[in-house]
Amino acid sequence: MPNHRPEAIANEFLRKSGVLTQMQLQKLVYMTHGWNLAVNGEPLVDREPEAWDRGPVFPDLREHIKEAGSRPIE
Repeated sequence: MPNHRPEAIANEFLRKSGVLTQMQLQKLVYMTHGWNLAVNGEPLVDREPEAWDRGPVFPDLREHIKEAGSRPIE
């Protein structure tokens, strides 16, 4: 499976669920990336997450969705 941008994975979660918060998106992308590493032995996303106080963050994804703040993203 090719590497994807974190934003593309987040868009798929939004497409399937409809509404998520920034934190939910970040954690879902991180967990999906981890599962893919464990199961397939290769990364799902082409960026490395950073360790922040409240959990993992993909900076490019954060930059894309930061305007939402704590509001849900559709």
